[in-house]
Amino acid sequence: LIFLTNSIGRLPPDVQAALSTLSCFGASTHMTVIQVLEAGLDLRLKDSLEVSVTEGLLEKTDETFQFSHDRVQEAAYNMLNSQDRRAEHTRYGFALCIHAMNGCNDSMLFTA
Repeated sequence: LIFLTNSIGRLPPDVQAALSTLSCFGASTHMTVIQVLEAGLDLRLKDSLEVSVTEGLLEKTDETFQFSHDRVQEAAYNMLNSQDRRAEHTRYGFALCIHAMNGCNDSMLFTA
């Protein structure tokens, strides 16, 4: 786990942040969730996540980004301290809630 944490730590800050964001959603995240976060929180995730695919930390299908191994997801998640984790989960949950309240896909509420 230390090796993975150090590997992620050598990536540009925006890539590290994108991996930490994605790690809050578990092993894989649908592109729709990423798009909602980008729009609702003014985040730029997709390009940074593409870098992570190139680095072998993520795998991408047409509709999802998936961590290449559960230890990669764990290392990215552990880069956030527990107080930041709670704050980020809350922030992401509110963004998804607002999206759902605007008549959009409310099934995302269960991912936050």
